[in-house]
Order: sequence, then C-alpha cells, then structure tokens
Amino acid sequence: MTRLYLIIWVVLLVGCQREDSDIIEPIDVIVAETETFFDSHFIGKTTDVNGNAIEDVQINISDDRDYTTEKGIFLFNNTKTNSSGALIHLHKNDYYDQYVFVPKAANQFSNLDVVLRKKKQSFGFQ
Repeated sequence: MTRLYLIIWVVLLVGCQREDSDIIEPIDVIVAETETFFDSHFIGKTTDVNGNAIEDVQINISDDRDYTTEKGIFLFNNTKTNSSGALIHLHKNDYYDQYVFVPKAANQFSNLDVVLRKKKQSFGFQ
C-alpha cells in the first residue's frame, strides 16, 4: 500500500512540473498619446474701462499672434485649438495682461469683448 501511495505521489509531481513553453513573456504595449486639433475662429474687440477702443494690443491664441486694429478689432480664422478650448492672451504695454479661456472652441466662431485695465502710474523718488 505504501508503494501505491509513493507511485501516485511521483506521478503527480512529475505531471505538475512546469514546462518552458508554459512561460509567457509579457508584451510591452506602447500607446502614443495624440491630441486632435480643430480649426476655430475668433473675432473680438478690446476696449478700456471707459469703452474706448485700444489699438495694437498683441493677441496670442495657441501659436498664432496678431494685433488689434485702430478700432480695437481682432480676427483669427482657422486657428488650431484642441477640443477642450483655447486660452487667449492679450498684452499691451501700460495695461494689465488679460487671459480669456474659451471652452470648447473647436470648430466654432467665438465673439469676444475684452476690457483691459490701465496700470496705475507710480512715481519714483530720484
């Protein structure tokens, strides 16, 4: 009887050994993140707090840059934006920079009215 148990144990141990062909190597999957860009359109006007148009304001949208006209108007056609929206940066010397986020600007025409505040004059001692 002891021999029978010994034979059963040996058969079980031999049958349970792992073969090299059972070992599976993991495969590295690299997924490149891509961002989709859309053509968007922006038109706007920049004024001061009194409603007067401000010319030559630098407007930055993504990698595009332009300046406002003498009437404070700016226009961007077919500007590349992503699906979440666009951040617009307005800059002019002697005025505070203004940032405007336009959500979901993709494939849309956005109309903006932006008010820039003039920096207060500081007088220095000489």
